[in-house]
Amino acid sequence: MCAAFLRMASVGKTFPGLQLSRRFRVQNEKREGYSTMNSGNDPPDGLPGQAAADFRQRLEAWLQQFERCSQKPSRRRVHELRVFTQRLLAELAYCRRSDHLDAKALRTTKHWQKQGKKLRRALSSVREADVSLEMLARLRLESALPVRAELRPSPRCLTQIDRLEKDLERERANAAKALLGSLKEQRTALDGLHEQLVERLSAPMLRMGSRAASMMEELIAALEGEFTRLDGDNLHTFRKRVKQVRSLAEIAALGDLRAKAQAAALKKMQAATGAWRDCHVLANRARRAHADALTEILEAQADQALHKALDRCRRLLAKLGESRENIGSAF
Repeated sequence: MCAAFLRMASVGKTFPGLQLSRRFRVQNEKREGYSTMNSGNDPPDGLPGQAAADFRQRLEAWLQQFERCSQKPSRRRVHELRVFTQRLLAELAYCRRSDHLDAKALRTTKHWQKQGKKLRRALSSVREADVSLEMLARLRLESALPVRAELRPSPRCLTQIDRLEKDLERERANAAKALLGSLKEQRTALDGLHEQLVERLSAPMLRMGSRAASMMEELIAALEGEFTRLDGDNLHTFRKRVKQVRSLAEIAALGDLRAKAQAAALKKMQAATGAWRDCHVLANRARRAHADALTEILEAQADQALHKALDRCRRLLAKLGESRENIGSAF
């Protein structure tokens, strides 16, 4: 995925302050004895030295998404930038906990995390409106499907969908405007920070790359230990934990087959819990808007999604503890 984004136009064309300079990249690549611009000289996947190079690539890919979203915060671009931001935040959070950072690296990491969390909040406001609008559009589509009348949204429900859609469209427009302002602020706040981040975290990322497998074992064990009893009360917290662990699993999966299988299982859990959360949020919104007919439908969907998410997550969480020999077929 990163390679595809890196083939896009240079970030520096729009945000010269945010790009990683070519001179800086080449100097760092030479220090490691190879160039990431020439795949023929890359070390084999899984070597610790590749972890630092991969970190630089992930950061450049994030910068590409930043530029594209700043030009036009479309539904897809907002989603992609939010995903990349979440992954970097998870990676930096784990790096801080691993005690691999010196004082300068820790200060730079904290600064990026602070700005990244601000950006994630701004992106989430837009993303939540986009998801709700998509769900309402699907409900309207169901009204035209050849199913039993009792399964179709009623005319009263459709009227309430229309009203709530207008509210959400206004909120989305306001959130997108606020996001553009936030992106402009982020450009100033992050100016020059990325080169410092790469310079100061390359060595810690190299050390983390050498223990990707054990890192995932620790994270999975912590996830299992924290959620010995999974239910509707803690499912939202579980969902957030799964997102964090999945972000790291997808990075570790670049050089570890077990981590690849773990990432696939975590993706399924995130999808199931996300579907429940989306229904739950929209049902609450419809209730606040006094859309009784719409609320009834959404609450029923949220209840179904809750049971499905609990069943899937309990089953997959148990299978995450299986041995390496069985992990490839466990999911």
